[in-house]
Amino acid sequence: MSVGGLVRKAVKGAVLASNPAAALLWKRERDEVRRVSERHDRLRTRPTDLARFAEDNARLAASPDPMRVVLLGASITEEMDASRVGPSAVNRGVSGELVWQQLLRFRADVLALEPGAVVLKACAVNFGQGAPDAGLVKEHVAWMAELASSRGIRPILATTVPITAAYDRESPGSMVAIRAFNGWVRLSAARRGYTVADYEAALGTDRGFLGPELSTDGLHLTAAGYGRMVDVARAAIDRAFAEPAPGSARIASA
Repeated sequence: MSVGGLVRKAVKGAVLASNPAAALLWKRERDEVRRVSERHDRLRTRPTDLARFAEDNARLAASPDPMRVVLLGASITEEMDASRVGPSAVNRGVSGELVWQQLLRFRADVLALEPGAVVLKACAVNFGQGAPDAGLVKEHVAWMAELASSRGIRPILATTVPITAAYDRESPGSMVAIRAFNGWVRLSAARRGYTVADYEAALGTDRGFLGPELSTDGLHLTAAGYGRMVDVARAAIDRAFAEPAPGSARIASA
């Protein structure tokens, strides 16, 4: 380790020793970064779980609902109470999944349910150390949006929930990648006429990071954080359903 690195380590140790609360938060965020890194290693070779929602998917497919909305994502989505989003909202979040895995189960967990809309959310785990190329993440999200649109399903592109500044220090470069992706989400949605659920705008501080009071570990949300997220999702869904379903205008005029 360089002299500068030793000095930084010593200063950090002194600060944490004098502030037990900060030390606890730092340990929690460090452990979460390690857990996500280990999860990445496992996910590289594990295909998505197509059987997880099979029984519920069969039940829903037998009862079509034009107001149905599928919430697709990873751990933050999985822990979200879909009933707060709307009576016809269906949670299809799977903790730790990367976007390419969501694409693999997109037909079974989204298209087969024939929803009126789908919220596509890429979690921050897609942008940490060892994560797939950001270009592939964008491409996979674009594919899912195009697949949904081709089936008359309204795509709602969600910005990625930011991480705390402390978490970003443990996973350098993550927030830069998240900001870049979120910029692409807004631009892509504007170009294609998709609705945006801007979670970053609702949860970020003036510096763009997730406020520590809204997070349990630097990555996941507190009840207050979920309150903001639900408000954004509901507003985005209302805007999406205020517009005709993709293809309906063309069919009506044919």
